[in-house]
This record gives sequence, C-alpha cells and structure tokens, in this order.
Amino acid sequence: MYLEFLILIYDYFKSLNKRNVMFEWVVPFVIIALVIPLNICNNYSFEIFFKFKESSLNILGVLLGISIAIITILVTGGGKNLEQIRNVKTPVKINNKQVSLYELLLINFSYTIVIEIFVILSCLILPLFTKFILFSNEIKITLYGFLVFLTIQILLITIRNITDFYLIVSKK
Repeated sequence: MYLEFLILIYDYFKSLNKRNVMFEWVVPFVIIALVIPLNICNNYSFEIFFKFKESSLNILGVLLGISIAIITILVTGGGKNLEQIRNVKTPVKINNKQVSLYELLLINFSYTIVIEIFVILSCLILPLFTKFILFSNEIKITLYGFLVFLTIQILLITIRNITDFYLIVSKK
C-alpha cells in the first residue's frame, strides 16, 4: 500500500556500521545542535532557514537526478566491473543473508533518493503549514532544524555513495 519504501529504509539501517553512523548521523546532529541554539539567541530569525530551504531545493534536485542516473547505470550497465561487484559479498547481513557490494550500492543510492524526495516535498509543503497553521516558534525551529539535518545527512551519504561508485568503476 505504497509503504514498500519502508523496507528500503530498514535495509539501509541494517547495513550501517559504526563509521557510517558517526559520519552520516552524528556529524549532522552535532551541526544542528550548534545551529539551533545560535538561532534561538537571535530571536527566532527564520530568514536563515528560508535561504537554506531555497538553496537546498536546487541542490537536492540536482542530487536526485544524479542518484537516479547512477541507479540506472547500476541496473542497466553490463560492464565487467559491475558484473564483478554482484559476486563480491560484504560483511553486511540483512535478514540473515549476506549482501553483495552491488546490493549495498543499490540500497544506499535508493535510500538517498527516498530521503531526497521526502526533503524536497517537505521544503515545498512546510512553508504552507508554518504560514497558515499557528505553530510556536520552537516547533518551527524544530521542523526546519530537522530539514537541515536531513539535507546535511543526504550530502554526506552522497559523498560516500559517489566515492564507493568511483572506486568500483575505477577498480581501486
């Protein structure tokens, strides 16, 4: 019932190791933990969030296209390197099945696509809610902070995904 993307999110979380969690979850959380108190000290200035939202929509749109293009290459490509990674098993196990490097790449890129779409939709819809529904400033800060967190996380995951893809294609 259109909730199958939750399986993908589950698989992504099952594939994480400590290093991934530190880079993709702790770093964005620390950045947000530093930014939100600074914003509260500036008397709830939402201008910075509006500028960030505008910029992130453009960036996420481009990243979404790149992620979709790479998944297309992975799924339709038939090169020697892509065939080899289908047989390379990783230490990651999901549902007691060892995941191949190919499957891990698909999980990671697909997760970023789902989150990118969620953030883009949120950036488009959130201003409507904050304008027409009376939210307290604390709730607005929390909602915008969550979008900033997800955007930073997407950028960090994309760095990892592109690096993995490059290393596979270049066989390094």
